[in-house]
Amino acid sequence: MLTFLLPSIADLIFIILFFALTYGSLAPAMLGDADIGWHIRSGENILATRAVPQVDVFSATMAGRTWFAWEWLYDALIAWIHRAAGLNGVVTFSAFCVALTFSFVFRWSLKNGGALATTVLLLLFSIMASSIHFLARPHVVGWLLTIIWFWILDQSQRSTLEGRTDPTPICLPVLMILSSLTVTNEYRSGLIRTTFMAVPNRTLVLSARTHHMKVAYNPYEGRTVTGVSETVLSRGNVIIDNGAFVGRAGAGSFLVRSARS
Repeated sequence: MLTFLLPSIADLIFIILFFALTYGSLAPAMLGDADIGWHIRSGENILATRAVPQVDVFSATMAGRTWFAWEWLYDALIAWIHRAAGLNGVVTFSAFCVALTFSFVFRWSLKNGGALATTVLLLLFSIMASSIHFLARPHVVGWLLTIIWFWILDQSQRSTLEGRTDPTPICLPVLMILSSLTVTNEYRSGLIRTTFMAVPNRTLVLSARTHHMKVAYNPYEGRTVTGVSETVLSRGNVIIDNGAFVGRAGAGSFLVRSARS
């Protein structure tokens, strides 16, 4: 009768990760990146002045020069946590974000039809691959906000296919704004992402005649795939609607990259 009190596998994943990152063998690594020090100090300045810094107050050679605390919201939050609970609080908050992220990923994978054994195995691989980034830094907040963002988008997609109205997508712009103020530049690019809304059961034959590129060939010519992208959003703008290109030519940007050997 009390089986509802037993933790689910997703709950166990959260509990194990959380305690491993706060009290277990992974805990010392959470403060393995010295950047958390200046994030806390930057946040203390923000809380003290109630303003976002615009000049460098940390370095000797660039003091007074223009500088922006891109992750100022994270800095202020982590400084407040540090003031209230010290470095233990900083580690606990970061561990909570990491553990909740992987717990959500597991739940979402099962909800989308993943087999239990396969999902557990892949989650273990993803945890091991990501463990090098288990640090008290802004990106762990970005992980959590990103998975929540996609979860809401997926729920909205399902509701649309089932003919139901789902008001939760109104939260997506808010999450993107929060993310842009809390994550590093490397992760921010993923939040100004191109989003695909796919019809999971429709099939499509890949061909150069049907793709939306000025390329005369397709390396997967003739291959049949299941799951078709009917709507594509780039930076919040619809560029493909019901399979037809409706974007503005030239709206994209060419990113110059140096040659690599």
